[in-house]
Amino acid sequence: MKTTLYKIECLTNLHVGSGEANYNIVDLEVEKDPIYGYPVINASGVKGAIRYALKADAGVSQTLIEELFGKQAQKEDASIGGSCSFFDGRFLCRPMRFDGAQASINVTAVEAILELQQMAEKFGVTVLPNCDFLRTLDFSQTAFWCTCDGSVEGDSTAKLAEDAAQALKGLLGEHFAITTASILRQYPLPVVARNNLRTKGGSLWFEEYVPRQSCFYLLTLSPGQELDAM
Repeated sequence: MKTTLYKIECLTNLHVGSGEANYNIVDLEVEKDPIYGYPVINASGVKGAIRYALKADAGVSQTLIEELFGKQAQKEDASIGGSCSFFDGRFLCRPMRFDGAQASINVTAVEAILELQQMAEKFGVTVLPNCDFLRTLDFSQTAFWCTCDGSVEGDSTAKLAEDAAQALKGLLGEHFAITTASILRQYPLPVVARNNLRTKGGSLWFEEYVPRQSCFYLLTLSPGQELDAM
């Protein structure tokens, strides 16, 4: 099997619903990792979105799509599974307001990077140099370790060592900040008010979303080179 690692960048705001009813102020919340609390894109959602995109591409045959993603059941026939397996889209980073040389900065969590490193090692994918230095970062005095001077969401930062910064620049960009999952949970995702103009009275509700420029990573397993066309 061929293992491929993709980096997904949100070009627009993204809402991946949890599909669960709740009694919070926010009516529609984003699906989140049950342990770390950061957003996640479920595997079926990723698979469906990629299948839809390929289906709209005239250069991709229906035969290839069915081979990769499976074939729906026709009447009494059983559905046929595809040859490509998808993992969840896992959180990598999201932009947060930055008071410094730029308006925003990509913020990641120690747990997210270590999880990526662990997943890559299990499937034989080379992504990062050794990032065990993340385990030594002290967050008792600062909430963010940053590659440049400034404050994240009004909170002061500590300067990340240059060799540590170099290890992650290829993945996160020239400037980024590192925190922990527990600290990141203290900075909620944005919420927007929605209004259905097609119904009498408006039907106002509140929807949580992942801001544009946020990034996820995705692992796929396929029998050969077919996914290169994607």
